[in-house]
Amino acid sequence: MFSVENVGTDVRGIDTLALFALTASPLMIPTRKTVKMAAIDIFNFMEWMVPGISDFLSPALHSNAHGKALAFNYRIVGTNVNDQRKLTRARSSQRSSAKLFVMTERLKDKIGIVTGAGSGIGRACAIALAKEGARVALVGRRKDHIEEVAHEIGDRAFAISADVSQATEITRVLDETVRRFGGLNLLLNNAGVLHAGTVEQITEEQWDHTFNLNVRSVWLFSRAALPHMRKAGGGSIINLASVLGIVGARNRAAYAPSKGAMIQLTKCMAIDHGHEHIRVNAICPSFVETELTAKLVGEVTDPAAFRRDRTAAHPIGRLGQPEDIAPLAVYLASDESSWVTGAVLPVDGGYIAQ
Repeated sequence: MFSVENVGTDVRGIDTLALFALTASPLMIPTRKTVKMAAIDIFNFMEWMVPGISDFLSPALHSNAHGKALAFNYRIVGTNVNDQRKLTRARSSQRSSAKLFVMTERLKDKIGIVTGAGSGIGRACAIALAKEGARVALVGRRKDHIEEVAHEIGDRAFAISADVSQATEITRVLDETVRRFGGLNLLLNNAGVLHAGTVEQITEEQWDHTFNLNVRSVWLFSRAALPHMRKAGGGSIINLASVLGIVGARNRAAYAPSKGAMIQLTKCMAIDHGHEHIRVNAICPSFVETELTAKLVGEVTDPAAFRRDRTAAHPIGRLGQPEDIAPLAVYLASDESSWVTGAVLPVDGGYIAQ
């Protein structure tokens, strides 16, 4: 673990920081090494050690360099580097099996549940929340997928396999989360399904499956989470809807109405529970490249032409990635969005601007 702390000013009047490196010997005996340098020097050192990290750290370090007191922690976890005492061995995750997991304290008091956390948008959001300091329960039906994400995050996450369309399963998830982490003040409803077709093509089973997972599970999970959020003094519920809950589309006669229902449920909950400091917002992505959309692409006659058409429908000129959605989830989970509730926020590459 590394920690950067303010220890005074140097001869140039610039805040001086101490870089503390907590490493482990082969006998796992912790040692504490201290290197004192100016803020900007630590900035350069970290960029040298882990290329690209300055994109993440530079705002904090530049603030410090201009005399603002600021302390933060970050760490490298999941590394298989043999000699952890040699910090430079962690310089390139490509050259070793090391994984960089940078953690800040932006969400340090947040305890959350992410459904559909094993892949795609759910996975990206769970990782982003944990990197900002939140503790998260990762929920999904495929145990191996959520366990892999939990392993990547480390001790700030645990995996729990469940069917979120069942009330008893939701209760089990909530009980285990509260038992492990001590409470709950964040819920990200991401689990969902897409059955393509017109009203004549969609079967009754597909219609029921769509609304059970895309709407009923959100209602059930939110309802069960509310008492825990009240006890915590407030919280944030984030629903992953879709731009197709705002505008229609061909062959989405079940999916689009289900996302529209999710958006209206979001607004109603925001109105009902705002006075309890419980905020409820909806994120509305457009076409994001996930397992769900990959399956959809694979079912068409000409996948390449389909991708070209979908890309052309987005003024920004590309399809979305799960990492395009995660930063908004972090914002809505944080206290920075304390006056944001009932919002329906497209993240869509300009899709509905046309």
